[in-house]
Amino acid sequence: MVYNPEQTGYYRVNYDIENWRRMASYLNSTNYREIHVLNRAQIIDDAFHLMITNQLNSTVFWNIAKYLSQETDYVAWYPMFKALEYLSNIFLFQERIYIKIKVKVLILLYKLLDSLKYNELDSNEHDLTKSLRMEAAKWACNLDGRICIETAQHNLISHLENPEKNTLLPWWKEWTYCQGLKILYYPLSSESMKDSPWWKVYRLGKEKFKTKFLKYLSCPEDSIFIIPYLNLIKNDSAPSIIFLKDFSDKDYIDYFLFTIAKHARNPVVLDFILHNLKNIKPKQISEYATFTVIINHVYSTDQLQKINDFITDKFLNVMQVKLNECKKLSRFVNERNTKVETCFTELAENFTCMQPYTSNIVSKLQMRFFEIKSQQNYFQNFVKYQQ
Repeated sequence: MVYNPEQTGYYRVNYDIENWRRMASYLNSTNYREIHVLNRAQIIDDAFHLMITNQLNSTVFWNIAKYLSQETDYVAWYPMFKALEYLSNIFLFQERIYIKIKVKVLILLYKLLDSLKYNELDSNEHDLTKSLRMEAAKWACNLDGRICIETAQHNLISHLENPEKNTLLPWWKEWTYCQGLKILYYPLSSESMKDSPWWKVYRLGKEKFKTKFLKYLSCPEDSIFIIPYLNLIKNDSAPSIIFLKDFSDKDYIDYFLFTIAKHARNPVVLDFILHNLKNIKPKQISEYATFTVIINHVYSTDQLQKINDFITDKFLNVMQVKLNECKKLSRFVNERNTKVETCFTELAENFTCMQPYTSNIVSKLQMRFFEIKSQQNYFQNFVKYQQ
């Protein structure tokens, strides 16, 4: 029994567990179109809402969602895309339970894209079908689907080799440029880079001087590429002046923070940032602001602990070095000495200045740690998938 046929009323419908199971079974059969598309959308939307409010077992929702592997109507997929937006943060965690959900969603998206294909070949195709393809491709690549990323890379290379013949539709440009540059497994300085898609996008962006093109340049995810790239974009060195000579200080700051936010959760890149921050950050931005962005964009308690240890070690080391200098001076004098007094005064001033700085960062770390644990505890209530 399906209530609220064709969504004649704006309210949610809950069922007894047996009726939910029967609907899931029917939707996963070849007869699923016998249920009107508005009701198919309603069932997905209601089941998700009831799941996140702990009124419906998560297994029921994911069993219903499986039917989307044969669905090609945008109306029915729309509530699932909204559900993915709600769940988007969990896909940044690396625990097995979240990876399992990511794989299940990718399977659904790949089956849809196998049916729709990635390219818009029919000019008479319905706009909703175009939107469905675009959303599916966006989510498949955002969830690190290899087939999706390699398709974007192929489309980007074809476009760059012959832009007039292989034009990009406006709504596919961001997807093609960014996802097409996502997998680069060689360092920025490598000889193989000279004619790579990355340099071609760089030259295109520089020629048109559109900052959105330059943001695409930070889309590669491998640390072997990003680490030398971070060295290149700082604004107080000759290479960077050549690289982005038309950038203002604000452009540098925004671009640096954008890149840091995008890659801070990569453990190799995070290590590099922490130990080289002074050398890679624009001189106009404070360490405190940079650490704030880093902390807000990591999704691992281990990484937060690493940042905490680094800050603590840095603070204590500075104080210890200064204290040792003062002690060394005091050994050579038998009475109060101006140099010794000055040394201890500076030590006290440094401690006074650094204590609020360190305390604020530690507070942000504690807050972020609480946010991550709260999100994980919340999501675990309804992302468990049973075979």
